[in-house]
Amino acid sequence: MHITLQSICPVLMIAFFLYKKVKRSVGFQPLKPRWLYTRMILFSLLAAALAFFSITHPALYGHLIFGTFCGWLLVLFAKRNLSFEERRGKMYFRTHLWIELILLTLFISRFVYRVIEIYRVTADFTHPEAYSQTVGADPLTISVFYFIAVYYSGFSFYVLKTSRDQTNNGQYG
Repeated sequence: MHITLQSICPVLMIAFFLYKKVKRSVGFQPLKPRWLYTRMILFSLLAAALAFFSITHPALYGHLIFGTFCGWLLVLFAKRNLSFEERRGKMYFRTHLWIELILLTLFISRFVYRVIEIYRVTADFTHPEAYSQTVGADPLTISVFYFIAVYYSGFSFYVLKTSRDQTNNGQYG
């Protein structure tokens, strides 16, 4: 098997985006309300679409509920560990390191798994519909996606609410 530019470029792009994801997720993040609103809306729309398209597989709704429940548990834990910090006139926030690591591990492991699935199912990419039919039918992917979607939506909402309340009170910590 020879390595070509065609196969190296996607790998480099994926590695770069994963690096950016890790860098953005661990430690203090700048408080950008527009990005938090966008994240809440996108995850909510994707979750609703996935729930709608999973209607042909009713057994998946149990995994959807399980992922949602786990996401809310993580939001409750993250709420207790949320901290704000002001640096050079900008607000930053973060939650517990273990929460960030759990989310990164879930995201990266499912991402790598699905990339491997793409190459296994449609190695020649002549029938992409074969892969698209497996996305909505994989229980673990549904659970992990809802876990991450509910966490990011709920946590973004809580960060926005808390930052607004603390801005009005003039205190962070």
